[in-house]
Amino acid sequence: MFDSTIIECSYEFWPRLDNSEPDVLLRLIDENHQQYLVCIEAKYWSDKSSDEDTTTEVEERQTWQRDQLAREIEDMHKELCHILMEIHQDKLMGTVLVYLTNDTYLHFKELKESVEHVRGIDFPINQLYWLSWKQIYNVIHTLKDFKTKQDEMLLSDLKRLLRKKGLVSFNGFHHHMKFVYPYETKYQSERTEKDLQWSELKEVNKMGWSYGGN
Repeated sequence: MFDSTIIECSYEFWPRLDNSEPDVLLRLIDENHQQYLVCIEAKYWSDKSSDEDTTTEVEERQTWQRDQLAREIEDMHKELCHILMEIHQDKLMGTVLVYLTNDTYLHFKELKESVEHVRGIDFPINQLYWLSWKQIYNVIHTLKDFKTKQDEMLLSDLKRLLRKKGLVSFNGFHHHMKFVYPYETKYQSERTEKDLQWSELKEVNKMGWSYGGN
């Protein structure tokens, strides 16, 4: 998405837009002073707050009957959002939505349905991204060079929080493992091969029983 280095980021948490309230909006500016608008909808244990109610006519659907991500995509392209984030139309190079969840796999069908219900905007599905909380830890873990001590402390606290919440994935063994010697054992039975033949099994005594119900 980005052809050059991002040099500035401004953000707005839980902005009230026309028909939605996403978790955060980002305005990114690159070294060529081009702008990018990024919307992030974050989920922990829940799914989308609303799906598209296809049992009602399109023109009659209320906000609560509309797909949540579709509403956010529509609102990102409206004037209210651009004024709030100080977006200049002549410098806007991209508009994307990031769906952040606690899953370990991509819900492609769910995201495809959201894009299909977007009204009045040509929004390609490749502008809708999915991200797992567990991937965030891996990215932070690879960071080595920090601009400030505050950045290092903040990211360190974030890593601890993600570990405490179990929002991490297996990332290999990082400690030296001691050599484990092979354990040799043998199983020996007093039974002979003849004892294990079905034809040689002894007769089983019959068990008598009766049923006392009606």
